[in-house]
Amino acid sequence: MVNGNTATQLGDIILVQSDIPIVGLESLSSYSDVTTGENSNTYFYRQFQYSVDGVTWSEWIPLTNANLAALTFEPGDTVFFQYQYIESGTVNGILTFDSIQLNGTYISTTPGPGFLASNFANYFIQNNIVSLLWSINVTNKLYQPGILPKAMVRGQTGNPQDDEDFLNTWRTVTHFFGLFVALAREFQTFYQNHDILLEYLTQRGSLLANDVLLDDLFYLMCNYLDEVRQRGTRQVFLKKGTRIPGIIEDEFDISISQAELVLPTHVAKPIDGEYLRFIGYNIMDEFLYNLNQNKHIGWNIGNSSPLYKGLEGRLNLNKYYCDFFKYSTLAQLSITSASLPYISRIEDPLNPDEGDSISWSESISESGSFSESGDEVVIEIKAPPLNGVVGLGGGGRKIVVNPNLDYEVTFFIRADSFTLGRASGKYSGDFWSGSGTGTVTMTFSDGQIATTSIVSGASSGPILAAIVTAINSQTTYTASTTGVGLTITAPVGLVYNGITCIQSYTVVTSGFQFLFNAPGTTITLTGASTNAPSFDFGIYAWDQNNNVVDTYNIKTLAISSYFLSQATLNKQFQYYFVRGILYNCNTYQPYNSGIPYDSGIIVSEGGAYYRANIDVPAGVDPSSNPTYWKSFTNTEILRMFPTNIGQGNNLIMSSNVIQIDPFILYNNVNGSSSNLYLYNVRVQPLRTQYSKGFIQTTNFLELFTTNNNLALSNDQIDLKTRKYLIPANVVMKTNYLDSAL
Repeated sequence: MVNGNTATQLGDIILVQSDIPIVGLESLSSYSDVTTGENSNTYFYRQFQYSVDGVTWSEWIPLTNANLAALTFEPGDTVFFQYQYIESGTVNGILTFDSIQLNGTYISTTPGPGFLASNFANYFIQNNIVSLLWSINVTNKLYQPGILPKAMVRGQTGNPQDDEDFLNTWRTVTHFFGLFVALAREFQTFYQNHDILLEYLTQRGSLLANDVLLDDLFYLMCNYLDEVRQRGTRQVFLKKGTRIPGIIEDEFDISISQAELVLPTHVAKPIDGEYLRFIGYNIMDEFLYNLNQNKHIGWNIGNSSPLYKGLEGRLNLNKYYCDFFKYSTLAQLSITSASLPYISRIEDPLNPDEGDSISWSESISESGSFSESGDEVVIEIKAPPLNGVVGLGGGGRKIVVNPNLDYEVTFFIRADSFTLGRASGKYSGDFWSGSGTGTVTMTFSDGQIATTSIVSGASSGPILAAIVTAINSQTTYTASTTGVGLTITAPVGLVYNGITCIQSYTVVTSGFQFLFNAPGTTITLTGASTNAPSFDFGIYAWDQNNNVVDTYNIKTLAISSYFLSQATLNKQFQYYFVRGILYNCNTYQPYNSGIPYDSGIIVSEGGAYYRANIDVPAGVDPSSNPTYWKSFTNTEILRMFPTNIGQGNNLIMSSNVIQIDPFILYNNVNGSSSNLYLYNVRVQPLRTQYSKGFIQTTNFLELFTTNNNLALSNDQIDLKTRKYLIPANVVMKTNYLDSAL
């Protein structure tokens, strides 16, 4: 008795047949099979038969390597095999057949030009399984009596070769109709075919690039009207996984790697918005949209002017984990496990309103104005042990950027109480005086006031001599002597620019500087605090494959990831605004006479810096061709190279930077016990190539994107976007970026 693939008695036959024909078989050489239970008393007797058309079959032939090698085939044959495994021997036994494999040579068949030019070639190959099996099935029915008249002679001699003309004729006809059957079945389940489903949705009016995934197309088919409803809203710009209000549905709660971000009453957007699908958005492409506030277009004091191209403070451009300041979870931030115990969210009554904090370069005796309307959430970084480094960055999250675009990383930072150096301060007094006496008052950052007298006496000494030298050369003098009640007196008769200087004052400090300026102007005294908190600020960078890549110091082009290293704060309880600029990979490079340069590129030559006014041919020297090159002034260099606080240097990306993670780290080299507080951390494009000072319109929308839709130009993308995706009262400007992938 045969049970499945097992024979148990002598004479049992296991019949094995291939369901799929072999097309292109050239020759066979041998076979191998897998059976169990065979021995000298009980074994399988093997034989086979074959068909080259699926209709007529050969006689049964003993299954041996020699018999297989003796077979001949034509390239167009559709070859089937049947096998008989007959239990043989002297006693009953349990024999099992598992598998059989034929070994031989196979040649690939090439479709003719007629098939390749047909619509069929868009969906399947010429000898596809559907059309082959349908053709064989119908030919077999035609071959049997009952459908075609007996006058069409076939199957009477028992020799398949006698029916060759009949079979070739009807196989041709049925195979041709089989192609239509295969095509119809493609459309029967069109939602399983990417190209057909894409065409279906395109004809229904969806805007799509060719590389939208099949699963996303299927979702669109099922939710077509809901997707159309989202036109004219920001939904068309939202990325897959973005939290949107709604009822959570398990089927579409696609939280990807950010499960902790999905909030109650919010659902992760199950598919990219229509605009992103239209441009062929890649998750490693830059994409930002910015609907400008009215104050950021036209002429608006402090916000917009005809020459201003910056993007500071734009609502929609922040690429940092901005939801942190709205939702209460540290999981949204990039924080290492070692730093996590030192970091928390708190409400800070000193949190600045937008634009109310002071710049580092402003007077430390001036106070910023702060929000009085209510406390705001900030990031608190508690003081780590001496030389400990903790803070934001390095936690594994990455922000996608484009190396062809300039970015700025900004934040507000403050510290609570720490010991201040008495030399931190500034005063405005009548430093230069022709005669007489008077009083100069200095107010220090800790609120103390020192009063000194202008006298007509003289004194001498090494400190005095150094100060006199500094005054005459207008340089900075740093005292190397520390002490309490140190008196410094300028001698009578010291003449500078025709004015006699006579002044004495007392400074109590552990280190100080004098910055001597022109007569009649402010003199600034600065000095280091004894235990002020210090911080590091910079960028980690990776390519699209998560390999670490370099960024460069813009001034020296040395590899560096730091905007600032061990920067210190000079004032307690005061938020300072800090900005580091990450310039694009083409911003600045040493001049090479052998290559051309695009307009806007900055080069260095002989210690000077130049910007290309227009596209520059190779060999046009910057120092002698003002038509092509504009030289930088010292003011322009100082504006571009250092950070906004006058310390450190901005950075340049390499051409393969695709992902970044800003780090702001409390580096406690001073052993400070003060805590640091961060607010409004932002990563966003630095500027546009145009100003909006002359745009007199509301609802001005800016896009930063890469067009990956190979079927449409940038202008065609913009035209359809304006027509179908954005409201009629919105003015759109698209900033297309070159792909870095």
